[in-house]
Amino acid sequence: MNIRNYNMDVLKALAIISVILLHSLTFKTELKILAPHHIKQAVPVFMILTGYNTAKSYQKRGFKTLPQFYEFNYLRKRLERLIYPFVFIWLLQMLTLFLFTDKLDLSLFIRSFFRGGRGPGSYFVPIIVQTTLLLPFIYLFLKKNKKQPVLIMFLVSLGLELFSRLTDMGAASYRLLVFRYVFALTLGVWLAMNDKKVNYKWLAFLSIVSFIYITAVNYFDWIFIMEKYWEGSHAPAYFWTLLIVFIGLKLPPVRIERKVNRIFVKIGQASYHIFLAQMVYFWRLKDLLPPLPPAVKLSLNMVLCLVLGLLFFELEKLAWKRVVSKN
Repeated sequence: MNIRNYNMDVLKALAIISVILLHSLTFKTELKILAPHHIKQAVPVFMILTGYNTAKSYQKRGFKTLPQFYEFNYLRKRLERLIYPFVFIWLLQMLTLFLFTDKLDLSLFIRSFFRGGRGPGSYFVPIIVQTTLLLPFIYLFLKKNKKQPVLIMFLVSLGLELFSRLTDMGAASYRLLVFRYVFALTLGVWLAMNDKKVNYKWLAFLSIVSFIYITAVNYFDWIFIMEKYWEGSHAPAYFWTLLIVFIGLKLPPVRIERKVNRIFVKIGQASYHIFLAQMVYFWRLKDLLPPLPPAVKLSLNMVLCLVLGLLFFELEKLAWKRVVSKN
């Protein structure tokens, strides 16, 4: 019998709280509080955890060949968990545009769907769908190649970044592609395969290198081949992210008996729905608030996004229960 690792849920909770903070703070404030080293690691943390969880799922099911990874029912269930909540949010946004503006036409309707809807972080939905389709290849590559597969994937990731520069890829296209997160996914898969035999010295050394890279790019304007967009959120940064995830998973298990822990676990389990809810909130709802002191506005942003996301999560669960009971 598998025992759920609630530490993972708490990590997701802290990551989604960080996302809300990032969308509430100014860029200047982010730099002052050293956000590139902690709360700006939120999406990379999600990506490493996605790689980790998915690899564990593959291991549990004993998948070894591509047809097994892409078996229809298995893939359908994974995609349904992502697509259905998003479709609800997307339709809500399109209805809002239709009712309150004259901007909605068929081309906008279609483009908005494939771009992940509207609002900050809308790129996340197309990218997380891409990860679902890409992870079997990363998993099999790491499984079958024993000689430096992580190094090879690091170079592949840099190659994808170089490709985006050489082809003069625009920001609108780049933001929707998984390129910048390929190595984070790789590290998540690697951790799932090696969580009992991590070399602490190497992890410490590489995380220090990542820390220096993040600092150099964000505070000293260093430019590398991958820095055209999303400065500091590329392959060289993700050993630092891996250290954050590794420490979070290896800390003493979260005791679910404590109420505050249960709250964080619930937030973590609802993190995807909270992410979708904060997209809507920062896209339209926050503008309905009156002028408020920054601290009050930040607190309201946090509470409203969390509450709306949790309600969305629970309502979707209830809806699925009713659908299942009728069948």
